[in-house]
Amino acid sequence: MVALCRVMAIVHFTISMPMRWLAGNTHHIGAQGYDWLARSMGKAIDAIYDAMLEVEQDGRKFLDEDFMKGIFSRIHEDSDGNEGPLPPLRDAMEFTFEHKQTPAMDGHKVLPFDTLNAELFYPQREENKDTTKLVHDMAVEVAKCLLQEFRDPKKATSDYLSSDGGKFSWGQTTQEEHVAFLGKMATNDPAESPFAGLTRQLQQFGRMLGIHASAISHARQNGDFKRDIKSPTNNGAFHRLSPKMRE
Repeated sequence: MVALCRVMAIVHFTISMPMRWLAGNTHHIGAQGYDWLARSMGKAIDAIYDAMLEVEQDGRKFLDEDFMKGIFSRIHEDSDGNEGPLPPLRDAMEFTFEHKQTPAMDGHKVLPFDTLNAELFYPQREENKDTTKLVHDMAVEVAKCLLQEFRDPKKATSDYLSSDGGKFSWGQTTQEEHVAFLGKMATNDPAESPFAGLTRQLQQFGRMLGIHASAISHARQNGDFKRDIKSPTNNGAFHRLSPKMRE
């Protein structure tokens, strides 16, 4: 179990966190002038795939911090044609691990992610050191599982894999699509958000009709009942109605 926790934490730090950041910020990155678009997420998928091919052959690479932290190191190409890490992603991860602090029990501020990261790759506790061989073995199994998932034609991820000729992959992206996808979101968050609001209402208040929960979610999302005391012109739709209509 200790080895499994160590493996999953490394997957989270080196794969999940960068991928989640990229997915949530792709439209901002493109708007900032970087050549990164929604279809560029295929580059990130390809990068993970290539890395897992190497881990499948040698589980020791999984505990090589430079290798794991370098998975996304060649997903961006600058104006001179040089490949390297995407600057906004690099800066975000640097802030997370090297600057983001939190108070510890003794009142002193620490770098929590950096401290945990150090114990994952360079363990000092004996129970963590004892898991190293098992982590190597588990890493090979994790790589095999991820590669199998990526290739599975029943899963959406396979459509983004260049090595399988995925229809949404970077390798299949045309110049027209390249231009069209700049500044566009890589997620369906706006569509999913109302469902999350509906779920929250149902979980919090129990017995209520789904249509009512949905209405509350939409009203909150649209700011229908928002009241701006500084500028009434910014009030929500409800407060802009006539008194009779509000009644």
